[in-house]
Amino acid sequence: MEEKFGPKGNLQPRDVVSREEYRVVRDLGGEIFLDCTGIPKDTFITSLSGFAGDCREYFNIDPTTTPLPVRYGIHYFMGGIYTDPSHRTSVGGLYSAGENACQYHGANRLGGNSLLGAYFGGLVAAETIASCAGSRKTGTAEISETAPLICEKKLHTCVNRPGAYAQTVQRLQEAMQEALAISRDAAGLRKGLDTVKKLQNDFADTYDPYAAPDENMLLPSRLILAEALIKGASDRKESRGAHNRSDYPERNEAYEKTHLYSYYDGAVHLSWREENT
Repeated sequence: MEEKFGPKGNLQPRDVVSREEYRVVRDLGGEIFLDCTGIPKDTFITSLSGFAGDCREYFNIDPTTTPLPVRYGIHYFMGGIYTDPSHRTSVGGLYSAGENACQYHGANRLGGNSLLGAYFGGLVAAETIASCAGSRKTGTAEISETAPLICEKKLHTCVNRPGAYAQTVQRLQEAMQEALAISRDAAGLRKGLDTVKKLQNDFADTYDPYAAPDENMLLPSRLILAEALIKGASDRKESRGAHNRSDYPERNEAYEKTHLYSYYDGAVHLSWREENT
């Protein structure tokens, strides 16, 4: 990083570092290393003993004398559950705060945003809940009498269909790793979407007795989320922040907006909404 970006190259934003690591490995066929040999040994003893111990135990590498081989990783996924400024979701009585909400991220992650979302977002959500509580009747929330029957029927359907949860999740992870890599393009996104669609058709209602019941039940939702992520990346035909498209390398001001993902009638639909914040 210092060779390309100067003495402070390692202080580049994380998405810049990830893209450079990706370029070196995927495009140039090289290797990347984290060189800690310049750190005084006393510092390893006082501040980095756990890190050094893990390197020795799991990789048989002494970081005080040998650079560590590393692999590029996806920097961060912006977005999440859409909320209004008071952290209400589209579901009545349900609020979202912290990293599962999209409230405080733009096209990239800034240091401190996680703390902002958890601390300030949690505070705003709590105040909103408290202010709304007085206007609602106390007591147990009403739940449809048919809800348990629907869940039981769905689980019964899953149990009676063979499937392998671990293999399905592995295929999903591999597809997402390729489609939503650090650098994306139309061909990769299309291939990833085709894989997700096939998994939806083949495994959405499978049941693996070796996996927990909740994992089996959540698999269809994970596949829906995967479809939404790929379609969103495909629809944004530009490079902005942590979203990098090799086939659209420039920023396009027409996309100065936020995607909303909605699931209706068995299909993922995308719509644009301009944000003023």
